[in-house]
Amino acid sequence: MGASLALIKRRIKSIENTMKITKAMSMVANSKFSKSKSNLYVNNEYTEKLQNGINKLLSKEDLKEYAKGIDKRKKLFLILSSDVGLCGAFNTGTAKKALIEKEKNQNCKFIVCGMKGRDFIRAIDGETIAEYVELPYYPSIKESRIISNKIMRYFKEEKCEIFAIYYKFISAIKKELILEKIFPFEIEEQQWSGNEEISVEDILTLYFDSVVLNILMQSKTSELSFRIETTNSAIKNGKELLVDLKKMYNRIRQSNITNEISEIIGGVEALK
Repeated sequence: MGASLALIKRRIKSIENTMKITKAMSMVANSKFSKSKSNLYVNNEYTEKLQNGINKLLSKEDLKEYAKGIDKRKKLFLILSSDVGLCGAFNTGTAKKALIEKEKNQNCKFIVCGMKGRDFIRAIDGETIAEYVELPYYPSIKESRIISNKIMRYFKEEKCEIFAIYYKFISAIKKELILEKIFPFEIEEQQWSGNEEISVEDILTLYFDSVVLNILMQSKTSELSFRIETTNSAIKNGKELLVDLKKMYNRIRQSNITNEISEIIGGVEALK
């Protein structure tokens, strides 16, 4: 009985320590989530206006000329994941989608953001052309430009189709796993006569910078939302487990006391 009590006591202490760490993670995620969400909403408006501008600047003929010679058998996937765990389906969802696409496309390569995605792609023997870890929770044009420049250089060499796999943030309770085709993309009929001083390369550089930045922000906001849900669920489960363990501890302790009292009474009776 003594050994059982000591074991339960150690489990209670371990769960309490884990809950302290989980609560701290939840507080950090909550504090970052509000700012990340606000930044994303502003960026969504900017990205939408920019897309409209690109439709006006870029003609279908110019886009077709730039994308001429694309080999549709070749795919490049931009994978968005987290650096740490405890964020529910955020990493497992993107991992499963990446595995499906790898099995469907034999000639594919990956650009991976986040340690979890990097480790998974390595585990399935996927080939990466770039890996980015410890990206900030508030991505800027600096981070997106590094990634977009890599994408554009690879496209010029390989003439492949480019996709992104990430979680799009809809609301705090809804995140949607997206397989988005980044390039080549469909544009509307030309609405404005292009400026000869603006090249297709300049327009597409601006496009890749903006779309990658928006994807990074969508993913980071979704990650924080997932982490809030997961840590809150873990805290709730921890509390329930503590209640059960404490009840068990008290029952065993009470049983031990009762047995000791019975033994004392029995001893007294034997001496009479």
